[in-house]
Amino acid sequence: MDGSLPAVALSPADKGGPVAVGRRPVFAAGLLAVAVLVVGLLTVPQYGITSDEPVIFLGGEWNLWALGADDPGRWKLRESLPREFERLTNWSFHPDAVGHWAFPGFPGFFCTLVAQVARKLPGYDVVDAFHAGIVLLHALAVFAFAVYLARLLGTRRALLIAALYALYPCAVGHSHYNVKDWPMVGFYALTLVSFACGLVEDRPRFLLQSGFWLGLGICSKGNLLFTGPTLAIWAPIAWVLLYRKQRRPSRATIVALLTLPVVAAVTFWAVWPYLHVGTIGEQATKIGDVFGYILERGRSGREGFSAYSFFHIATMTPPIELMGLALAAVLPFQSGRRDSAIAALGWVWLLVPVVRIALPHSNYYDANRHFLEYIPALALLAGMGLDGGLQRLGRLVERSRLPGRTAVVPAGLALVVGLAAWPVVQYHPYETTYYNAFVGGLGGAQRRQLSWHFCEGMEFWCPDSEGDYWGFSFKNAVREVNRVAEPGAKLHPCGNLIGPLTRWQPVRKDMRIVGRNEADWFIVIPRRPFCSEGDRRYIAQNAEVVHEERRDGGLIFGIYRRR
Repeated sequence: MDGSLPAVALSPADKGGPVAVGRRPVFAAGLLAVAVLVVGLLTVPQYGITSDEPVIFLGGEWNLWALGADDPGRWKLRESLPREFERLTNWSFHPDAVGHWAFPGFPGFFCTLVAQVARKLPGYDVVDAFHAGIVLLHALAVFAFAVYLARLLGTRRALLIAALYALYPCAVGHSHYNVKDWPMVGFYALTLVSFACGLVEDRPRFLLQSGFWLGLGICSKGNLLFTGPTLAIWAPIAWVLLYRKQRRPSRATIVALLTLPVVAAVTFWAVWPYLHVGTIGEQATKIGDVFGYILERGRSGREGFSAYSFFHIATMTPPIELMGLALAAVLPFQSGRRDSAIAALGWVWLLVPVVRIALPHSNYYDANRHFLEYIPALALLAGMGLDGGLQRLGRLVERSRLPGRTAVVPAGLALVVGLAAWPVVQYHPYETTYYNAFVGGLGGAQRRQLSWHFCEGMEFWCPDSEGDYWGFSFKNAVREVNRVAEPGAKLHPCGNLIGPLTRWQPVRKDMRIVGRNEADWFIVIPRRPFCSEGDRRYIAQNAEVVHEERRDGGLIFGIYRRR
């Protein structure tokens, strides 16, 4: 990306769209990214480790080993990564002991390196230090996303869209602890918006940048493969709107389009050091295993179409953004060819993951976790819709000659951002459990057991996605038990893979982890089958409430003492 952005040419039909800006969008996007980073780093200690993370910690060491560290301890990592992680996964620190698909190649490696610096921050433990890497990746993605959008839509709209992206409740939560999925979302977004810059502006360098982001993204999670169908659907639409009977793309742009997959492939290989180990045949086998694993995990035995993804977008999105999404169905397409092309990208981008999940035999569970790439698309559309609505309202008010009429649009934008931020304030630090008022918040979602209706044939993983499905709140639950339990207390954790998590979370040394019938204290994170209905009935009948952490009427975790 250039530090200085050239003016964007506008047709008469596109007035009110992007404006000629120099360094302004870079500076403004930088301020937003710094705010995201600072708030993220300050709040990291409030988020715990998930049940999938230990092997990803080890993945960072395996990549360093592949770079030539015969003894990972040379890199001063062993001392910072407790042996509990190795025992938890039943895998060795030696990289040949586990399939490389078990950890994301780039994000885990990046976060391990960041952890060596971040672990020195006050109040941080090693898990917090590792999570700082995810927060940093998220802030960088927000910055680059805003800069690209400033070229396409102008600074004002770019900042609004980037703010909606950063404030989406699941974005806040996942960007603190989800090294498997969340970096993928950022790279997915950057792949598409940089491609759009290249195609809309006929700039080859942006297409090559798109290949770079694509390579990093595939090295994070296989969902990036679906950027291919997205662009294949959108590119002809953009061609008709921007090129047909108007201009021809330059030869350099065509060459860049053909080169893009090569850039992606080289990036994918280069930033995953573990793939470099072995002969060419062995490397090819490893890469084949990566994509084989992606296909395997994406399939289920479910028959028929499902409204699961549509339903969760409708219920996990703040109402203000749903309003913007409704406006985006009309307003951007009335603002000229350029806005129409970008809005079309947003709709295709949104619908591809949603339809993918809806198709027969696709795999889904954990609410929206496996199709989070819709979030930047939804922010793009909601931002365009809300901004367009406010601009029209502003013009109506200006004609009225009422006092303060020039403040309508700025006040409206501030209100939009405030309404988008409120769910984060309301649910913090459990933003991923947010459900909107249309289903009665988290409490209404839990009472109705919303996910259960979509889980026929997928009963083991799918149910109880309303709440902390990954168990990251166990860290705060343990803190509460440590505070209130008597010396020598016997504790039974009941929840999402909490048993293994007790090997890391700081349970008091005088306390013992025991079975249900022996315990005098219980931690409950309500999700079947990890904390079964039978377990919950037993605890309800034999224990009293000491503390329940709730958001919007729904239970995150509970602490109970035997009567």
